[in-house]
Amino acid sequence: MRRNSRRRESAGQRVGNESERVVESALALLKEKKRIIDYRKQDQPGIDFFIIRLDRKEVPIQVKSSIKHAEEHRRKYAGILVIIVEHGYTSIPDEEFTGLERKVLSDIAHHVHV
Repeated sequence: MRRNSRRRESAGQRVGNESERVVESALALLKEKKRIIDYRKQDQPGIDFFIIRLDRKEVPIQVKSSIKHAEEHRRKYAGILVIIVEHGYTSIPDEEFTGLERKVLSDIAHHVHV
């Protein structure tokens, strides 16, 4: 029997992936509304996305699913904006997703001045 070569994600990784999905959806809306030029996914330690503002400044952001993990990140990577998407889902229900997305839109607009 052949084993699946892809590593299995832990529940924590799935929660994190869902948080990133919320943020990416919010960033797509900001781009569509022309409040940012663009964004890109960045898979490097301490940074999940870069937002390209209207003034062309790139702002790195990290997505976390809890305040505790956000505080740890801030200590390790000072100066990188942390967006917290608190939930306990490995798959966010549609009715919860929209509310989380609105909160993220507000957080990004407040901190990044878009």
